[in-house]
Amino acid sequence: MFKQVNGAKWYALGFFPPVLAYLLFRIYYFSDVLPNTYYAKSAFVSKVILLKSAVLYLGKWSIEWVPVALLIFLILMNSDQSRAVLPIIISIPVIATVFLGGGDHMKGIRLMLPALILTGYGSAMAMKSRFRRPSVLIVILAVIVVSLQLFSATVHWSLPLFPMTFGLKPRSFAAAHGEIVGRFLENNLPPGTLVAVNSAGAPPYFGRSLSFIDMLGLNDRAIARRRINRITTWYQRKPGHFKGDGRYVLSRRPDVIMIGLTYGFLTGTKDNLFLSDYEIVNDPSFKENYRPFKIEVPITDRQRNWYEVRQYLKEGRYFIIVWLRKASEKTNKLRNLGTQLGIEKAVD
Repeated sequence: MFKQVNGAKWYALGFFPPVLAYLLFRIYYFSDVLPNTYYAKSAFVSKVILLKSAVLYLGKWSIEWVPVALLIFLILMNSDQSRAVLPIIISIPVIATVFLGGGDHMKGIRLMLPALILTGYGSAMAMKSRFRRPSVLIVILAVIVVSLQLFSATVHWSLPLFPMTFGLKPRSFAAAHGEIVGRFLENNLPPGTLVAVNSAGAPPYFGRSLSFIDMLGLNDRAIARRRINRITTWYQRKPGHFKGDGRYVLSRRPDVIMIGLTYGFLTGTKDNLFLSDYEIVNDPSFKENYRPFKIEVPITDRQRNWYEVRQYLKEGRYFIIVWLRKASEKTNKLRNLGTQLGIEKAVD
């Protein structure tokens, strides 16, 4: 064990110069050591909210990590545990970040993988140091674990339905709709138009000449640093979706606001809105300064066949709902392309 510690010390020292250089760059360029995503996902959020969120996350994906953890535990119980102490100690901060950060919204156990890999390595070294024929239980559990992981990697993450059809590999929901909406906005809004969205990945990527407000705060310093002490809307229950600030978004006077998911909502309640959305639709100035429009967006045959898009089409047609600021001339083309909806039905 002491040899391991000594070797790890020199190995860690090798990381010190590049890590220090990167931290100095962050302080100079961003005026902060920590990334904005840290503030958006977990900083200034009630610890009770984060703990509940992490427990739900671990419970949701227990089928993936519990069998692995059980296999590692059984191996260690029948091996020289001292060989695994250092990898386990190193993995503790990784586990702590899961609880401190409230878990993860994405599929799977990506946040747990470093800890599982480290402890798995430790258990392998422990078993190697006292090699004996593994028990039948360990062999059976190992086969189950490997089978589950192969299933997740090759089938579960690639196909949307069960029973499954091999060869069907859908895009993610946000990527599919984000590409359609982003390209449409890029082609129909002048450069520099300010658009407020919750899906701040694909739409800004495909709408590169436009400016965007990320209403979840991942790319917005002001929203990311808002303090959250209670859950107001259903979408806030998803890890990483705690933040929002409707008043701040409206103060930026965006030309276009996309309420809700990527393609936009007309009505909204606590059950289907993000925090920024809910605060926006309940702000009197929103109804005074914005009007909703329903617009049909042309899509290609390739996009029409995407699994996530097919589920959304209405009689083969793709629609979005956008809220356009009345005083903005930049949105005139969208007004001409769309149909204005009744404001009395806009806020629920």
